[in-house]
Order: sequence, then structure tokens, then C-alpha cells
Amino acid sequence: DLGEPGAFRVAPGATREAALADADREAARKLATVLATLGCGRPRVRYRSGNARCRAAGKLLLDRLGDRASDVPCDVLLLDRGDDALTPLVHEYSYQALVHDVLVVEGAARDRVPLASAKRGGEGAGDYAVLTDKDALWVEFRHDHIARVVSRLRARTTEFLASNRGAADLRRGKGAELSLGDMAAALRAMPEFQAATAALNKHMSVAHAALDEFSKRGLLEQSQLEQTLATGRDEDGAKKRARDVAEDVAACLRAGKGDAHALRLLAIYVVAAGGRLKESERKDLFGALNPDPVQQRALLCLAQLVAA
Repeated sequence: DLGEPGAFRVAPGATREAALADADREAARKLATVLATLGCGRPRVRYRSGNARCRAAGKLLLDRLGDRASDVPCDVLLLDRGDDALTPLVHEYSYQALVHDVLVVEGAARDRVPLASAKRGGEGAGDYAVLTDKDALWVEFRHDHIARVVSRLRARTTEFLASNRGAADLRRGKGAELSLGDMAAALRAMPEFQAATAALNKHMSVAHAALDEFSKRGLLEQSQLEQTLATGRDEDGAKKRARDVAEDVAACLRAGKGDAHALRLLAIYVVAAGGRLKESERKDLFGALNPDPVQQRALLCLAQLVAA
């Protein structure tokens, strides 16, 4: 992350080329600093043949680095967003990705999740669950599939409850069958173990809230559609007719009622189609989503990007 959130939103017009050049120079400066910090010498810069902007960005980087000598080999791969516009749009099932997709994440570092269920998380964070690299469980779980995270949280909580006599009444009749919400409630009901269970309680609360939102928003069905668009096949591995896929997408867009996830689905459809939509497709799908003018412009720009 080079700390340039506006890099993809360069305004068109006479100042566009100058703005792009400024952005590339700043990116080259920051990337050169990273490479120098890692002890890398003059790298081999690779990019897709014919991509003039990546070629120019690579030259800026090499000019910035000069003839640095080092025994540390280094390759730098420069990618234009047009090389892969699909991956950032498709929903991912890792713990961290799901939290950022379906929960409100606040703070300058985007590491605070406002959750009433995390109120007694033991960190003095009030109604916030704070997720940082200082949290060993967050570091351990954040890149794992959410199903694996839930399974491991269940196992660790069951083990903790089984090892404490004071939790016997909570265990009796439930044992390993406790739901994630029940487990969080059980831990919160044991103030004598609060310090020892704070981190575990926090992650059970966050995971529980994320899965609730995932279910409420119908994202399982949308995720299956996204995979069909990306691969051309359904969950059974069978090819689907383009018309059937378009009808499924339109139905999902209408159910999404214009939220950000529905917009992502339509963007994925645009990318999967190579940016070339028939007029009938555009009319049906845009009509199902009913995007506002800003969203329409974003989708049309995306179509131009992937069709170039």
C-alpha cells in the first residue's frame, strides 16, 4: 500500500497526463524507498508488453534507484489495473476480507469495528473491537477462510470451558454443541475469567456479527454467481448459457436493492464480458440495479478499461 487512495481517480481533461505523471513519480519514489530498505539492488522490472505507462513507470523507478549494487536479487512486476480488474471485485471468504466487506470498520488505520457485542471485550475499547497486529489471534486468523476461523474458535472455546470448573453449569447439556453466539455469551457471563478470555470473546463477537451480515445480505448466492461469471461454470462444474447467467444476475441485482454489493456484482459482469455489453444486456442489468449517475459513469469507465 503506497498510501495513494486517489491513484485510480484521476480526472479526465487537459490535466490528466500531468496528474498521471505526478502519481507515477510519487509511486516510483515510495517503491524505491521500499526496495532500498529491503537491501535490494537495481531490480529487473517486468510488465506486460505494449503497456506504455508501466514501461514509463519502470524507467522512473530505475532512474530513482540509480546503479545500486547489492547481493540481494530483486524482480519488480508492474501491473496495470486493466490487467486484472476482476480479482478486487470478487468477494473473498477470508476472515479479514469478510470483516471489511460486511461490517463497519473505522479509524485512520481501519482497525476499529463498532460492535455492541464486543462491548466487554476486555480492552477498554467500549463498543469497539480493535483489530491490529498486536492482537495475536487476529494475526493468526485474518487470512484464514471464515469457516476455518469459526471452527477453531469453537474448539478453543469448548476447550476453555471444559478446563474451568466455574463454567460447568454453562457446559451442562450443551458441550461442543454451543453456537458461536452462545459461546460468546458464556464467556461474557464469567467476569472472573474476563482477562483470560478477552481476545477470544472479541473474535467470537466479530466473527458472529460478520457471518450474520453475510447471511442477511444474501452474499452466499451472490458469491456463487461471481464464481460462475469468473469461470463460466456453475458450482457443479457445468457450463451455463450466457442468457441464463444474465437472468440470474438481474434477479440478484433486484434483490440487492442498489447496495454496494449489488454494484460489485454488476461490475464483475461488465469485466467478465470484456467490457462489451449488448444494448439489451445493458438496459436489462442497469434497469435491475438502477445505478445513480456516478455509479453509471464508474461502470462505463470500467467497461472502457477492460475493453482497451
